[in-house]
Formats: sequence, C-alpha cells, structure tokens
Amino acid sequence: MRISGFAAIAVFVAVGSFSAAAQTTTAPQAAAPATKTPKPAKAKSPCQGLEEAACVAPTCKWIAATTTAAGAARKAYCRKATAAKKPTAPKAAAPATPKPQ
Repeated sequence: MRISGFAAIAVFVAVGSFSAAAQTTTAPQAAAPATKTPKPAKAKSPCQGLEEAACVAPTCKWIAATTTAAGAARKAYCRKATAAKKPTAPKAAAPATPKPQ
C-alpha cells in the first residue's frame, strides 16, 4: 500500500502534535523549590516622622521641601545624618631632588 506525500505529512504532523501535547500534560511536576528565608526587616530610622523642631543636628538632618525639574513637589522631611568623614592627612611633599646637569 502506497501513501501519498500529503497523507504522510498529515500523519506526521498529527502524531507529532499528539506527542507534544502528551509530553506537556503528562510531565511530572517539579518538586517545590526550597522556601527562601525572609530577609530581616531593617531597623526603622530614629529620625523618620520627626517634625522640624525635633530633628536635631547630631543624629538627624532636616531636608527642605523642593520642586523637581518635572514640577512635582517634594515634602520636607527629617532623615538620619550621615557619619562625618574622617579628615585625610595631607600628602607629604616629596623632597626636591636637584636635576642633573
């Protein structure tokens, strides 16, 4: 019995689509991934929510209200002051060496 080219292609496509469908529906479910441990919550800033009068210099810094370049207004707020940078010692001047003549 001879099968025409068109019939052979139709059978091939039908079998291929059936096997592809069977693979997606009968594939075993992957094991659930191990649960990740949640990150610890960051400590709330001691300056968050303070009024301007309560925002004191050693630990907190008052940020004034501004307007962005796009025109959006930003409210004033109190934030934790950054640690003061350690002053760096100035580099010692290199001793002058006479140029050979």
